[in-house]
Amino acid sequence: MRSGFAQQVLGGAMKVRGWARLRLVVVELSLLLGACAGLPDGGGQGDGAGSTVADGAGLNDASTSQADSGFEIGSLGDTGGPGDVPGETTTNKPPVVVFLAPDASTVVALGKPLHIAVQVADAESAAGGLQLVVASSAMPQPIKAVSAKSAELIAFDVANLPAGPQILSATVTDAGGLATTAQRSVVVDPGPGAPKVAIVPAQPTTVDALHAVVLPLQPTPETPITLSYAWTRNGQVMSFSGDTVPSGKAKKGETWKVEVAASDGIAVGPAGSAQVAIVNAAPSAPAVGLAPQAVDLMSVVTCTIAVAASDPDGEPLSYTFAWWLDNVEVAGATNAAVAIQELTHVDGSPAHAGSLVACRAVASDGSATGPAGWSTAVAVAGFDVCGSPANPCAPDAICVGSDTLAVTCTCKPGYSGDGKTCQDFDECALGTAGCDLAATCTNTAGSFA
Repeated sequence: MRSGFAQQVLGGAMKVRGWARLRLVVVELSLLLGACAGLPDGGGQGDGAGSTVADGAGLNDASTSQADSGFEIGSLGDTGGPGDVPGETTTNKPPVVVFLAPDASTVVALGKPLHIAVQVADAESAAGGLQLVVASSAMPQPIKAVSAKSAELIAFDVANLPAGPQILSATVTDAGGLATTAQRSVVVDPGPGAPKVAIVPAQPTTVDALHAVVLPLQPTPETPITLSYAWTRNGQVMSFSGDTVPSGKAKKGETWKVEVAASDGIAVGPAGSAQVAIVNAAPSAPAVGLAPQAVDLMSVVTCTIAVAASDPDGEPLSYTFAWWLDNVEVAGATNAAVAIQELTHVDGSPAHAGSLVACRAVASDGSATGPAGWSTAVAVAGFDVCGSPANPCAPDAICVGSDTLAVTCTCKPGYSGDGKTCQDFDECALGTAGCDLAATCTNTAGSFA
């Protein structure tokens, strides 16, 4: 009777774990059968009539042994068999239950299948006479409840165990109500939490690289943390797997997102994410000059674009201009070309010989302006207004110039007026010539005779 029962248990072990498991089960059964050998005979094939079982002793007395095999085994009992003598007194023994999987202290990732394999046996039960219930200490309801044959391997996967340490129990009950429970401790690892992620810069442009910044997690020497990165552009998966997208890969108007997941080597936690919109990039600064380079108070000068600004987004550009006189911006001077005589200081005074003139140009793409481009400042030369056709004085006036375009006009002797218009002064008629009464006074241009 015992040899047939042992073969049933050993057969189930071989199906699940092969020879390594078989060796462990053999050790368990050897210990149990050895314990029974030293007990009063509980009946079996060839026992004489009238023999009795002493206090129900049998293999059940070794049912709490767990040896060094790494798995638990329930009780095993001999209640007699076909060869027992009729009339012999027998005692029902609890059934046997053995955890073949998972291994002791198994750690499994949350949501991943855990393989459970349980071998049950009972020499006294008919086929289907056993009830097996597998449960977790962390769940209110059983994981599985099934009917089992007198010797059967029950194997299945479970993926809905909650996170944390827990005890798995397998309880087998025979038709007489006797039950045996085996237990196995496992840990369901939920993995690290979702990282807190940001993308810098917060308002990137085409010229910016995108950097995923992760708030530091708290790894331990036993569970070092590794991070994985997944980038998408407008919802499309990109090939970048690190924490940086190089400059020039993102374009204006796109939306980039990064998802970062942490792993402790067993489980991958939920991903943290961040996303940014790629904004307009401002143009570059143009190279600016003045033409002509030599200017005087009467010159018209132009602010020239020596090297055009560039726009990272490829948009058309326009320019605005401003003028500086002696290091101060001239209000209202916004044309590309200006006359030096139109440039005035804050107090309204005009440019003068030696004044410094410079211009500034700024490029715009319609949405943003770039940095300014500056010309080199040039000194304004004086201008001889009196010796030029621009002399405002009358021909009979004396012109005196200055360091500006302003001149002083004074009528010559013998003329009267404001200098810009001068009239001959008739000394004879006015009696200012001082001629003798016997003399004849003749007026001349600017004088008299």
